[in-house]
Amino acid sequence: MENCFVINIAEYDKSIFKGEAKSAILTSEDGEFSITKDHIPTIAVLKKNGKVVCELADGNKKEFLINATDGGFCIFEKNTLNIFA
Repeated sequence: MENCFVINIAEYDKSIFKGEAKSAILTSEDGEFSITKDHIPTIAVLKKNGKVVCELADGNKKEFLINATDGGFCIFEKNTLNIFA
């Protein structure tokens, strides 16, 4: 879809979510930040018990909690956001 990017959320050995989003707001160790289509390449450490709030391509919102023992991390490049939690 136009103005969307791919988002993948994985936890250890399984996929939690895969889809298209218009935006994502993530909680990193340094605070909240948002990702939209064509954002600059980014790597960030995600805060333990932080949130990921996505506005999906269909306009619905979906929220995920980062439950990993030490938080997680994300990589955004080429309009794909990979979150490992």
